[in-house]
Amino acid sequence: MAPEIVKKIEFCGPPADIYAAGVLLFAFFCGCFPFRGKDDKDLYKKIANDDLIIPDHVPQTPRIILSQMLHKIPETRPSADDLYNDSWIQGYLNQSNL
Repeated sequence: MAPEIVKKIEFCGPPADIYAAGVLLFAFFCGCFPFRGKDDKDLYKKIANDDLIIPDHVPQTPRIILSQMLHKIPETRPSADDLYNDSWIQGYLNQSNL
């Protein structure tokens, strides 16, 4: 869940969806979720308060995208259009002929 959901703050859907997609992208590159807790309460506290740590093995470009998608402030996250137009993502789309 996005930090704004965990904090029970009124939120707009798309930035929370971008955060959720970032969690999946993080799991793809790292094999685990960005935050772990001993129970739900501990997990929610970490999502709301802890800084994101991206392992060193994640390449630079996805590292930048992950840090943007998983930013704690919803208004600073990229939109779906921003992500679609990102040169790294466009490179993969062009390779697959989508």
